[in-house]
Amino acid sequence: MYSKWAIIADDFTGAGDSAVHFVSQGDPVLLLVNKNAFKEIGDKPETIVLNTDTRFLDRDIAYRKVFEATCNLYSWGYRNIFKKIDSTLRGNPADEIAAVMDAGGFKFVIVAPSAPKNRRTVVDGICMINGVPLHKTTIANDPFTPITSDKISDIFQIRFSQSIKELPLSCIRSKKGNLFEIVKNEVSRGTRVFISDAESIEDLKKLSSLSSLEGILFAGSSGLAEALAGSVNHFSSMHTPVIPLNQILFTIGSLSEQSQIQCKNLLDNEEINEIIVEASNIVIDPQKERDRILRKLDYLRQKCPILLRTDAIINKTDSGSIDKNIGAIVSQFLGDLSREIIQRCNIKLLFASGGDTASQIIKYLDTDVIRFVSEIVPGIPFGYFNSPAVGRRIYFISKSGGFGEEDAMLQCLRLVSSGTVNEWQGEQ
Repeated sequence: MYSKWAIIADDFTGAGDSAVHFVSQGDPVLLLVNKNAFKEIGDKPETIVLNTDTRFLDRDIAYRKVFEATCNLYSWGYRNIFKKIDSTLRGNPADEIAAVMDAGGFKFVIVAPSAPKNRRTVVDGICMINGVPLHKTTIANDPFTPITSDKISDIFQIRFSQSIKELPLSCIRSKKGNLFEIVKNEVSRGTRVFISDAESIEDLKKLSSLSSLEGILFAGSSGLAEALAGSVNHFSSMHTPVIPLNQILFTIGSLSEQSQIQCKNLLDNEEINEIIVEASNIVIDPQKERDRILRKLDYLRQKCPILLRTDAIINKTDSGSIDKNIGAIVSQFLGDLSREIIQRCNIKLLFASGGDTASQIIKYLDTDVIRFVSEIVPGIPFGYFNSPAVGRRIYFISKSGGFGEEDAMLQCLRLVSSGTVNEWQGEQ
């Protein structure tokens, strides 16, 4: 549909699950860990992804970082920009979209956070998970970014005031041409933000058909990325070796309920070397906790993968939310510890869940570019990178905390350890 796409994401795992839809045969999508990485990749790829890592930052700082990222992309020759936002509106979606519009000169934006593969939809302008309004789900109480409203327009009022219009399902599904004319007429009246309902990929494809309108910006989650890319099994044919079970590491930094269910499912169905990091010990004496865990590596069961995860995050603020500084400390600890385990245990495949944790691991592995080549299971991207820190290629799977079926981690383990990743894709 397009060439030379650039994606701006506020979170590492979110960058991956959107980027993977733009993969074409033999041409992976590159996630740039930092802006300097662009100088090292040679020819400009068809699609690049920048992770601004701004989800947990104050809104004004997030705005400035995204504004700068957009300017960089323009200077590199990218004009088709997709602004990735969280499907549950965590972070600073309004401020970051405003930054892209201001820096790129976009007239208006289509905002569609639906991700139907992961049961995230929007109905009557309200974010839903499994058909339940967001404020009634556990995600509303995210420890780092609690949700203040599941009405999308409420979140955008602070930046866009009276220039917002909702696009209901009846409008999205109207006969051909109606949606185009409605949006075009509203833009002429000064509307800058269109909040769109969507329950299916077909709804999102209707939105992508608006791409010929002048000055349009698309903002959404992995569902809208899939619709824009028009990807149907356009995956790379890269073949991967069978990964021995004892060379697979799961590092789970996400505290989401879904991630905990996925961990339990993995433990219930496979022999796993589980290593639990005690968050309270990290705060009190991180070196002692690190030494305690590394001693456990001498007693691992042979031929078993490793599951590294934290028990909980501590130190809530007076308002009941978790201190973001503590979260950052734990993520950094998991990143450093994962690097050490990868070195000592000759790990060949890393599965990382939780955007901040995944980002920290990549930093400790001294990696600048991730190459995504496919979805290994729906909503979960698969790729690889070269790590100067350990001196070899690492295959890589990343997962947003709340995404994936209950057996997603188990599915991934069995696919990579049996060497049937490509065969599995071919059956879709």
